[in-house]
Amino acid sequence: MAFQLTSREWNYWRSNAYNLQLTTKEVEFLDKVDKGDIDAVKSILQNVPQSLNINCEGKRSGKLMTPLQIAAINDDYDMTKLLLDKGASHLIRPCVVNGKDTDIRDDECRLELYQALCSPVYISLAYDDPIVTSMDLSAELASLANARDTVDTSKEEYVRLKAQVDAFIVDIIENCESSAEVKILLRGNLTNREGQSCLHVLTKAVEIEHMQFVAHRKCHRVARDEWLRGQPQWHRRHGFGWTVLYHIYCVLVYLLLLPFLAAIYIIAPCSPVRFVLDTPKAKFVMQFLSYLLFLFLILVMGFYFNTANALGERIIAYCILIHSVGLLWTEIVRMYTFGMKNYFSDLWNLLHLVVVFDAIFRVITRQLYENYNLGFSFLIYLGTSSGVCLTLICIRVLQCLHLNPYLGPVLLLFLAMTDDVIKFILIFAYTVLAFGLGFYYLYFRQLVQFDDINSSVMTLMSMIFGSDPSESIINVNVQYNTSSGTLDGTTYFEVFGYTLYVSFGLVALVILLNICIAMMSDTYSRLQQDIDTHWRFYRTKLWLNYMHSDSPVLPAPYNIIPSIPCLMYIWERCRRGQSVRPVVDVELTTTKESGDSCREEQANYISYTELTRVLMCRYLMQKNKIQDPRKIYERTYETKVRNNNEVNGHSHNSRVEDERRRRKRKHRERRKLAKLGDVQHSETLVHEIHA
Repeated sequence: MAFQLTSREWNYWRSNAYNLQLTTKEVEFLDKVDKGDIDAVKSILQNVPQSLNINCEGKRSGKLMTPLQIAAINDDYDMTKLLLDKGASHLIRPCVVNGKDTDIRDDECRLELYQALCSPVYISLAYDDPIVTSMDLSAELASLANARDTVDTSKEEYVRLKAQVDAFIVDIIENCESSAEVKILLRGNLTNREGQSCLHVLTKAVEIEHMQFVAHRKCHRVARDEWLRGQPQWHRRHGFGWTVLYHIYCVLVYLLLLPFLAAIYIIAPCSPVRFVLDTPKAKFVMQFLSYLLFLFLILVMGFYFNTANALGERIIAYCILIHSVGLLWTEIVRMYTFGMKNYFSDLWNLLHLVVVFDAIFRVITRQLYENYNLGFSFLIYLGTSSGVCLTLICIRVLQCLHLNPYLGPVLLLFLAMTDDVIKFILIFAYTVLAFGLGFYYLYFRQLVQFDDINSSVMTLMSMIFGSDPSESIINVNVQYNTSSGTLDGTTYFEVFGYTLYVSFGLVALVILLNICIAMMSDTYSRLQQDIDTHWRFYRTKLWLNYMHSDSPVLPAPYNIIPSIPCLMYIWERCRRGQSVRPVVDVELTTTKESGDSCREEQANYISYTELTRVLMCRYLMQKNKIQDPRKIYERTYETKVRNNNEVNGHSHNSRVEDERRRRKRKHRERRKLAKLGDVQHSETLVHEIHA
């Protein structure tokens, strides 16, 4: 017998399968969009322009979708471009409801909307900055994958969408054809106050932990060139002799001559000395040597602690205090530059703060001990705990080994296994505590090894390193005096004691220990496959700490000395009694080196926005989405500008007024730069600023 629905069942199915409020043309329009019939869609839009709602919502698998969303999910370039050109509204990112009970249909609609937002075609056509938009979308998808509402339901789908967006970002940089294009791409739309590029896009990729993009050969090549900026060219040559010569150069310039160079930089920050000191790798080398000097002072202070030389100890203590204040000021500047969240997310920074505060505390308390009687026990505490402080200081040096191509990957594997070790320690500690309580209640006042909880736990811990308490368990003799005579309980204690002993050996030494080894082996094999990618990502993350224009130049303790321009600015601000806008030294942007590079690149200069459009064109041609690049973005880019103006409320007259103001601002900038005597270079800089 044929299967038939009742009228009630038919109405229920029809209401969930179709949007009954749509007209016949809108239903046909949605059907043609879903099938990808571009000619039929064009015909419908031309013949019925008034009665048709281009943003109508039809049901697809029971979920409401707009025509643009359907075209984006199908990754149909021609259909998406046509709908955007005809004025279709852009897709809006859904709001994630945290802590509220939602229907399955809401979760599915949100997932379908993110599938449309993650379409490479839609990202390429709908946004002016598809790269940064894709990175923001990737970070949002990563957050959704770990959210409580989706971690047990749709995590795999969001992870898949994140991988799709990440692959799209990698494909964009893959289409760059020169170092200049990659450099413009990594700079983004933002430039720092000194006119030098701050790699805004690269920094954002590091923040969202996009390892494939950061470790890409083209991206890493440009980041490496920026890292080695200002260093002598001969140090890139291969050979052991050149390496030794460069190390001698670093010791000579960044250690022995540093007091003289730092004095010149403090007096005149715009002097040619800044080309030697204000470079990324120079900052790293100076801070590394400064930290080694700090470690040496800590060792010398420990030596004087065991001698009767009070004067030498006091001098070393004051040197450590000044050095610690300089290190603390460096960390404060880094907190302000990179933000508190990014700073404290790195455990190395927390370790460095602990080391600095511990050194300051020790120096101050030791001097107070000489003037005030704090007790001999406090002095013993300072002497014994100094070993822990020295260990932390030495461990802090390991961070610099990440830059070494030989030791960096090994250290990265070691740090990756710490998560497995922590998980094992938590389970193992609970297991030892559970068996320790059992042995304690079983052999309380019977065996010395288990007379209290601490001794029980220590006895079980010693079993891991070869200790065997089974002899004590065998030789235990338990007698109970009763009214009917003496009762021997040794057998019961031996049986239950051996049961606990064997169970602990099986659980702790056989099962848990082998599980820990298996977890570490799995982590090693998983990271070993792409260890080079992880190492390049972490090394670039360290590089960016020194590439930032606001990162401290001079190391401790020279950084606590204010420069002459800084003192002049403070004096000017105090004299006027009002806030004075800090003006960057003009000489920083009008040097001969920067002028030559600007004139060199002026002929082939392309802005970031123009480059992204070219890269999108290359990407779409590579994916066979378009055939003729001359027709790309002709209408879509005009639609973007028109939509942006409509959103901001700009009319034609307001745009004319904005253009007039822009020209006036450009003229004022040209007059300011012309006062420096280099009009040609000034026009180049103004062109770069307002391009």
